[in-house]
Amino acid sequence: MISHPWGEEITRRLRATDIVPHPRTVYFTLAEELCSMAASYRDDGEYFLSIGDTTNALAAFSYAMGWLDEASCLGLVTIGVSEKQWLFSHVPVPVTESGRLEEKVERYGTMLSAALANVSCVTEGGTCIRGASDRILCACHVLKGFGNLFRSAGRPENALGSYSYAHAWLDAGVRAGLFCVVGRHELFAV
Repeated sequence: MISHPWGEEITRRLRATDIVPHPRTVYFTLAEELCSMAASYRDDGEYFLSIGDTTNALAAFSYAMGWLDEASCLGLVTIGVSEKQWLFSHVPVPVTESGRLEEKVERYGTMLSAALANVSCVTEGGTCIRGASDRILCACHVLKGFGNLFRSAGRPENALGSYSYAHAWLDAGVRAGLFCVVGRHELFAV
């Protein structure tokens, strides 16, 4: 099997993840959904890697980590291991994929901007859940900024990872009921 550092990281995280809420609660169901999405996208990344598509593999791996990390942020899971600097690590993409990589970075950056403009917090201000929504939106804007910085620094792989990871946080937030889609539903995995 071919390996990829981000694929290895999400696999380690998934293996070391425990769901926190009681099994007969809606929060347990939500935790299972978020973990299932992370595992599905990790599997997609492994498939892409197996057919030599490193660009789509790294997008899938970083998207998977976004789903799982949001579940952790919301207190739905504990993750026994994680590499905090994975997004900044160098991930080589074959030169033969440079055109596809550049196109995907452009498309994912545009999609993330559109997604950020098409969500709204659904909770009342001053509640702890609204605090979580605001924190997630802030993280997504910061990650978008990282993507832009990576892009301008000539690191398109990391830019794609940043955009994909941030978009996963938005999608997971919609799935968790923290945000509603106020416009273009096709931008979200709901």
